Amino acid sequence: MARQKTTNEPSQRQLRVGEMIRQRLADSLSKGDFILDGLDGTITVTEVRMTPDLRYARAFIMPLGGGDVGASVAVLNDNVGRYKKQALQGLRLKYVPSLTFVADMSFERGAAMDKILSDLPPKNSGPPQTTTPSKNSDEF
Repeated sequence: MARQKTTNEPSQRQLRVGEMIRQRLADSLSKGDFILDGLDGTITVTEVRMTPDLRYARAFIMPLGGGDVGASVAVLNDNVGRYKKQALQGLRLKYVPSLTFVADMSFERGAAMDKILSDLPPKNSGPPQTTTPSKNSDEF
């Protein structure tokens, strides 16, 4: 009887297939093989997450230069069928995964976290000061 995983961490195969798809998508976008109206500038594919059965993939994208990520996601998702066929042809998998493009918000979350951390008061460099009763020579 096989043991089931108790964590939600991706398997090694999910990571490997996700990285292979990310490279193919990034190569296709950078070479300009697939030109779409409304796609402004260069698009970066930051990560591809696969489902455990490798049938669905979410590609996280971010336009370079901070362009309108919502418009880029909408254009890519509207043309995902043609783009998937062109970018993922020759992929040696049992099933070609269904592809969805999603805006990558990790940079905004990181910037917000940096702001929160920079707003914290500075930590004292020394050990905490404790008050101890002084020993007077008058007390016994």
